[in-house]
Formats: sequence, structure tokens, C-alpha cells
Amino acid sequence: MDVYFTGKKISKKKLEYMHRNKTGKIITASVRCAAILCGVIDDYLKKFTEYSENLGLAFQITDDILDVTSDKCVNTFPNIWGISKSKEIARDKIDKAIAIIKSMDIDYKWLVNIANFLLVRKG
Repeated sequence: MDVYFTGKKISKKKLEYMHRNKTGKIITASVRCAAILCGVIDDYLKKFTEYSENLGLAFQITDDILDVTSDKCVNTFPNIWGISKSKEIARDKIDKAIAIIKSMDIDYKWLVNIANFLLVRKG
């Protein structure tokens, strides 16, 4: 999908759609499969899905920031929003993911740590 849009100007909405349906879907599928295997159903499965969707988008935004020196024809968050705004969006997605996971009656410590790690990773 991103190869198709390389070199083409796309909207912010389309960029978010592209990332949600690339990296985001892989992370969401992984989290949902694990949750289902653990017997999670209904409202908690929805919350795990929302958590992982926010995580996936934050991961991709952070990845774009780490690759900021890459080709300017590639559609990335920093190329469209700039680095500062991209960091702000990633932080917002992580905050949403953490709020979702903390609203559940589970031991969420590791899931919060994973979410926060995405913002400080170096590669």
C-alpha cells in the first residue's frame, strides 16, 4: 500500500489509514489472537483491540521519526506533520492506549511498559 503512494502527495487521513492497515493491523492481530487464546471476550476484547490499534499507530509514527533522514518522497508522519507534531501524535496514541488498558481489571504493568517503550526506542 505504501509503495503505491510513494512519490504521491496524500492527505493526513490517508496516511493514518495506510499505517493503521499496515503495521497497525499486524500488532492488532497479534494482541487479539493472544487475548482470544487467553479467553478474553466482549468488552475486554474490544479494549485490547483499541489498545493495540493505538500502539500500532504510535509504533509507526515513532518508526517514521527514527527514519526521518529517509527519502522525502516517502509518505511519513514527519514529512507531512513535522517531527514535533509527529512526536505529539505518537504520545497521544500511547496515552490513549494506556488509558484503555488501565480501565480494565487486569495486571496492566507490562502492557503500559511496552506502550511507553515505543516512544523511547532507538531502532
